[in-house]
Amino acid sequence: MARCHMKIYNLLDNIAEAGTRGISLGGGEPTIRKDFTDIMRYAARYKYMFVAVNTHGQSLADKTFLFRGRRLLPDNADKTQ
Repeated sequence: MARCHMKIYNLLDNIAEAGTRGISLGGGEPTIRKDFTDIMRYAARYKYMFVAVNTHGQSLADKTFLFRGRRLLPDNADKTQ
């Protein structure tokens, strides 16, 4: 695992232990990071955090990004309740 990943995962571990239940990913444009979906998945699936993303949305038109992002959704995400 990349060193940068470890720093981010350690930060998420620490804030989860402190009781944080949600994070917002922003700054420049978070979706341009190659590990963006990995970070979201770690926070949401392993730390049970709500993850909000501030984006201009340009990457959302990229089919490769959408495929990577689809893995973040639960199996029943496309079903209406």
